[in-house]
Amino acid sequence: MAENENVKMERSIIREIFFHLKENIILMLVVILMFSLGGVIYAKLQKPIYTASEKLNYTAMYDYKTISEYEGVVTEIKKETLNGQTTEYVIILTNGVEKEYEINTNAKVIVTEGQTVEVGSVLSESKEANVGQSINIMRAYVDTMQDFCTTGVVFDRADYYYGIYKSYGNYDVDKFIEELKTGLHDSGYNPLAVKDRKYFSVSAASCDLIESGEQAGNSFMFQLSYKNPDPEIAKQMLRIFAVAIDREGENYFDGLETHVYELIKSTKDVDTVSNVSLTKIILIFVVLGIAVSALIIYLKTFFDNTVKDKEELEEMTGASVIALIDKQENVNG
Repeated sequence: MAENENVKMERSIIREIFFHLKENIILMLVVILMFSLGGVIYAKLQKPIYTASEKLNYTAMYDYKTISEYEGVVTEIKKETLNGQTTEYVIILTNGVEKEYEINTNAKVIVTEGQTVEVGSVLSESKEANVGQSINIMRAYVDTMQDFCTTGVVFDRADYYYGIYKSYGNYDVDKFIEELKTGLHDSGYNPLAVKDRKYFSVSAASCDLIESGEQAGNSFMFQLSYKNPDPEIAKQMLRIFAVAIDREGENYFDGLETHVYELIKSTKDVDTVSNVSLTKIILIFVVLGIAVSALIIYLKTFFDNTVKDKEELEEMTGASVIALIDKQENVNG
């Protein structure tokens, strides 16, 4: 008996739900449609910000240490050890003045005391066989490189480059990038003359380590991103940003030969993502419309104390309904 009562109650609830949905289907559709239109309007009023992103391969190796200023006689080769790291120094005497050259721990000295050297002479060369040491040194610089990408010196140079690009008018950005990589526009750059940046913003950029590079143990992959309301400008600024990182990296990491390689061939290959999704916004508003319409129907039903059909009357009274007289409109004459 109890089971039959439960079944009857469940059927009654289901029947009542379908009854109210049927009675209020127009109301539900209208509310959902209004919310959907509201979602479209809301999305159109938003000002999207586009994020352009590309992967960069960052490599670093110890360059050959050469004499660029002095020539003379090697007077001393000394070693110093600090925190377990040994660094060698070559001291050269020229016209009574000694110049000390630091040789990195990942390189070997190839000159000897008493040797006469000239400008351009190589003092040391990379220890190519010591792969493990090379990887350890590279990893020590990874966090520094990640932070370096978003420093002021990088943005100052990028701002300078972009100012030149803007002055060219409708100029092909890929061609301009190739010009930057050859150093064509570097001669006029003076970091001390930079006062205020006109184009680049630190808050619009990000640089994140994503994985180790596949080329060698001394390479790592970064995800470089830049944001702008215009997707094409975001792409242009991203690529100029990458070249600025490569240029300033050479100046910043003393004793290291650093390079930032783009893994794309053209600006059209740069991915852009908008922070405003029309589909997502409309979906959210449709869900809100369903919830609001359901709430309206519930409140409407909750405050309605009329009897809707004979089944409801039978459940309320426990008596059987013998006859039912439908409500009719008055008909004249």
